[in-house]
Amino acid sequence: MVVKPIDILTIMLSWNRPKLLEKSIHSYFRTVSVSHNFYVVDNASNRQTVLLLKRLAKKYKFKVFYLNKNMGGRAFNIVLNHVDINNYRYFHFSENDLEYRPGWDKKLLKKMGVFQNVGQLSLYSLEPEIEKGEIWASRPGVKLQRKNQVVFISPKNIGTTCIVRKELIKRGLRWKNVEKGKWRFPADSLFSMGVKKMGYKVAWNDRYLATNWGHNIEEYQKEVDYYISNYTTKRIQLNGFINRLLEHGYQLVRREDGTFHIQRTNKEQ
Repeated sequence: MVVKPIDILTIMLSWNRPKLLEKSIHSYFRTVSVSHNFYVVDNASNRQTVLLLKRLAKKYKFKVFYLNKNMGGRAFNIVLNHVDINNYRYFHFSENDLEYRPGWDKKLLKKMGVFQNVGQLSLYSLEPEIEKGEIWASRPGVKLQRKNQVVFISPKNIGTTCIVRKELIKRGLRWKNVEKGKWRFPADSLFSMGVKKMGYKVAWNDRYLATNWGHNIEEYQKEVDYYISNYTTKRIQLNGFINRLLEHGYQLVRREDGTFHIQRTNKEQ
């Protein structure tokens, strides 16, 4: 008897930020409709996050790998090396700061079926959802249309949250890190480069299939210090973060006590 492969294996990366993590996990189980297995890899988070994961894992019956040190994006590989890759059709990697929307899984799988030359597909599209408070830059991409389905082929990388073909994982595609101080980011560029070296394209979707709370003004204003520290380690640096805020009608302001907050400018968004 031939056993039909499970549609997707989802691996969510966790590192603190329990409120966003909870929103991400709830939205996943509220919307996922294809056959799936779900894992979380926790990068040595604080007690509040660990307790949350224990509660949600019991509720939704998923497995958590609790690490004793922050392995960043390389933590994805722990699950990849733990499971039988042949049991799955696609591999879905997820950050812990988004909110999945109904139909995201079926739409992604349909796109991957139509565009056989696409090895990695994002849940996001070219233009940030400014109307929903997202603050992010526009991304380049070339439109590809087939059978009434549309994606945008990216000349660069497409970020961490994505779906990937099983063939690439079987051939050894794995995650690496970009590291600076305590920060361990998944090396998105290297991962997408690996997809391309294996002869496949990487693509943005034609519309958003999840809300990107990790780049939203609402979250920026709640956790200003976190984002200042975060962007200081990234390629665009703190000045890039400040300029991105200005482009969307906000500014980073230092209070008299030395703390920061984000406020609107007079510029129309």
